[in-house]
Amino acid sequence: MKCNHDLSTDKNCLLQVPIFNHLENKYLEEILPLLNSKKFKKGDEVVNPFDNTSDLYILRSGYVKVFKLSENGKEQILRFLTPGKVLGELNIFTNTNHDVYVVALEDLEVCMISRKDFEKVISKYPSISLEIIKELSNRLNDAEEKLTYVSTSNVKVRVVKYLLTLLNPIIKTDKVVIPMKKKDLSSYLSISPETLSRNLKQLEDEKLIKQINNRTIKLLNINELESLVE
Repeated sequence: MKCNHDLSTDKNCLLQVPIFNHLENKYLEEILPLLNSKKFKKGDEVVNPFDNTSDLYILRSGYVKVFKLSENGKEQILRFLTPGKVLGELNIFTNTNHDVYVVALEDLEVCMISRKDFEKVISKYPSISLEIIKELSNRLNDAEEKLTYVSTSNVKVRVVKYLLTLLNPIIKTDKVVIPMKKKDLSSYLSISPETLSRNLKQLEDEKLIKQINNRTIKLLNINELESLVE
């Protein structure tokens, strides 16, 4: 569903993204007319491998899950994207279409720029390419971090590792918020929902965490939790 093209809002969209927000205002003004805006409802499919599109997507609001389907049709969740994140930057370099499914987990707004237009932007402002490389490096690091989850035979350690990654190093708090449903988290960690619930309950019984609600968890003993994953 298309939404009205609002240049001021689109500029805010660009300013959320590291690959653009380092540019001077006059350069951002050149890029704005190249953007298209789109809205999606919760549950909508944003892209799929059969789409004949290679646009770069910038999340303005809402969040999505990115996944592939196994041969038996089971979702293999790759990552979750929140406002300010981009999707499709690898496609710009490889000259291919999106090879994943992306589904909105809540009402969503995105800004899009076509590959053709984006290639022109990169050729004019090479520093954007460097920022994209940084973003892809971060994604590789996240993928390696996830690999440590699924390669850890001890499920309890797998769960604790994930909870610790949610700690914000800037905001000093012992509360973390799981940015997805428990069933999506269990898929991300490659365990069953029942196993996830059982391990969270065990950590709570051991006075290491306290489940405040379905998404918010208080880490009661961060040092002890960190010692579990060493």
